Amino acid sequence: MRPADTRRSCQEAPRGGEFAGGVPVFWCFHCYALNDHPSGPCDTCGEPVEAPSGLSYADSLIWALRHPDGDRAVLAARTLGRLRARESVQALRKTAQGGKDIYLRAAALRSLLAIEGAEALRPWLDELSRAGPFNVRAIARQALDATAEAAAAESAPPAC
Repeated sequence: MRPADTRRSCQEAPRGGEFAGGVPVFWCFHCYALNDHPSGPCDTCGEPVEAPSGLSYADSLIWALRHPDGDRAVLAARTLGRLRARESVQALRKTAQGGKDIYLRAAALRSLLAIEGAEALRPWLDELSRAGPFNVRAIARQALDATAEAAAAESAPPAC
């Protein structure tokens, strides 16, 4: 257990982490390079390390979708879906459509379904159900099947 006086709050390092040995690191908002300082010019790209002032929580999660740490990106995708963040639809769609991380693509698709609903995404889901990674195809097929079952239930004649 770490002594209380060495803990860092999330506000001190909102996008920072720690390497072995307890050395704090901070991700550049522009290029995702690691830096040993939370503000000022990035050691790699020269842009400010810190996020722009006034950045919304949803926008910081959208930023995290491209994070090189895949776990952070997946968590951001899931959180956007839980928040039903409509401003993230375009970024989630782009993430679900392509990329190397199939788990991130799946999380982005699930979040899109939570935000938009399967019916609104039907043509795209049909496309995804035939192409892409196995897990994305399965999620798309499951969503299409659920909408087909719901449509069938609505169109069934009432029981006498």
